[in-house]
Amino acid sequence: MSTATPITKPPRTKPRHRWRRRFLWCVGIALGARLGLALAMPWLVNFGASFVGCTATYRSATLSLLGLSLHLEDLEVRDAAAPADEAPLLVAQEITADVSTWQLLHGQLAVVDAALSGCSLHVVRNADGSLRLPAAMLPPPAAATAPAEPAAPPTNAATTEVLPPFEMPLRIASARVSGLQIHCRDETSTPARDFAATIDVDVADVGRPDGPMHLTVRAESPGLLDQLHLQAN
Repeated sequence: MSTATPITKPPRTKPRHRWRRRFLWCVGIALGARLGLALAMPWLVNFGASFVGCTATYRSATLSLLGLSLHLEDLEVRDAAAPADEAPLLVAQEITADVSTWQLLHGQLAVVDAALSGCSLHVVRNADGSLRLPAAMLPPPAAATAPAEPAAPPTNAATTEVLPPFEMPLRIASARVSGLQIHCRDETSTPARDFAATIDVDVADVGRPDGPMHLTVRAESPGLLDQLHLQAN
């Protein structure tokens, strides 16, 4: 009596270099994206400044893909229509910002931490009282309004208007502005007068639904203000 021997299938051989290839592909994509961002960063910064009628230049910039962290050094923002010899509107030695990637994937902009240091702001008030700013920053001219219709007579029935809840489009866990130098030139008087002020600002928990916002402002201006310290919740 003969017995049948079971047929055994040979074991599957897994591709040896499958995970290595995937890893190399991920590394190549990350390096390519980082290189692309580095090359496109000047265009992105200048493109963002063009929305307010300005041009922007900087000395160095880094942007992290994983943590969405931005670091700019020696940033200059100028009015695109101003002469080349005019002082820039904004000069900042260092700007850092860290955005939450997880909340951004859920459709919410949340700034974990942001800091602005070594910043100077130049403001000029023209002889007619208007501010010398790019046209995109100025309010549009007021349009002619039609005469208002007479109000309806009041009714005896009491009506209660319920306003919809307001929620800020972004949240800021912590942000700081250190040593902001504001230089203001007032040309409404003859001769023109120059003012200067130094301001420090600290904010926390902006847009937090379950708690108040915290704000601290410190300011001083030689000849105008000795010292101002403001705290608000």
